[in-house]
Amino acid sequence: MPGPDTEALIERLRLLHTPKLASTASYQSTVGLVVEGCQVSAIVPGGPLDKDFRGVTVQPGDVVVMVDQKTVTSETLPSTLRGSDQIGSLVSLTLRKKATGKNVEIVA
Repeated sequence: MPGPDTEALIERLRLLHTPKLASTASYQSTVGLVVEGCQVSAIVPGGPLDKDFRGVTVQPGDVVVMVDQKTVTSETLPSTLRGSDQIGSLVSLTLRKKATGKNVEIVA
């Protein structure tokens, strides 16, 4: 079980390794993704999507194609991904994997 020192270190690493938003084309979501358009540019360390989902991990270069079964564009992704922003709420993401070109769905 992580103690206060571990939690402080994790928070420090998050701050150090979370990319700064260079323009309005980049967007950091509450699910722990940094996207440019619909393409994932980074995953926030320790965030909700920084884990394995039954053999699927989110990687830079993956493309978000749907949020909660709704097709998204670079213009609609930020507001659709933000949703109600309720703590602990789940979101379904369909990603086109950079490595395979196949779509996968994860719930986080």
